[in-house]
Amino acid sequence: MHQNRLHPDIMDHITRQAIPPQLEASALAMSFIFKKSDWCDQVLKLNLARGSPVPILLGKDLAEVCKGNTHGKNLLLLVNDWSGECFFLRDCFFECLQDHEPMAANSVVTFKDSKLNVYVHDAIYTAEWLPIPNITRFISSQKDVFALYYHRNKVEKLAIGNIQGIQEYKGEEAIKEICSLKLEFRGGEVVYRVLKDPSMATKVVNVRPKDGGREWVSGWRKARPGEQADIF
Repeated sequence: MHQNRLHPDIMDHITRQAIPPQLEASALAMSFIFKKSDWCDQVLKLNLARGSPVPILLGKDLAEVCKGNTHGKNLLLLVNDWSGECFFLRDCFFECLQDHEPMAANSVVTFKDSKLNVYVHDAIYTAEWLPIPNITRFISSQKDVFALYYHRNKVEKLAIGNIQGIQEYKGEEAIKEICSLKLEFRGGEVVYRVLKDPSMATKVVNVRPKDGGREWVSGWRKARPGEQADIF
């Protein structure tokens, strides 16, 4: 059984970053996934002019995972890598993972010790929009959703407006097929990530406001009769 101990490499990262002891819960969450920090540290070495990547744990279950309650919980692991460089770190990524079941076709890894389920598609592929069946397994429009940025070592609650789906729908229905998450690159610049269920049937048109000096897809509305819908 998992003893909820910090792996030495993760603890070393805390020590090097001079993180106060009260923030060790966030490192605990990382330790359920990684047995050593090599991959995370390699990602932090990628410096890009448009926005640098950073490992992020995110989900409605994150607060519970930080308390050590992992059995059957679900998280997203994102990197926000616009360069595609993280793809070339995938061997290192898998070498750093805790013991786990073979990765499922939907890019979910289940860890044997903690029984934690983590969606890792963004860490090992180069898709800007992420294909993810059953989006509400990981995030919610009705429950608090939290994010943990590896370099900040603290758990942060996403503002309600930072999760957007289809405007005409309410509650979980709004994000069941497609949604956007307003997040950050490592330097704090705004980035929007899109999660889309591959079986999506609703025809929609995207909404593209400017944020941080760039235009992002931040939400959707249903396509009107005769209107050209988005093609995915």
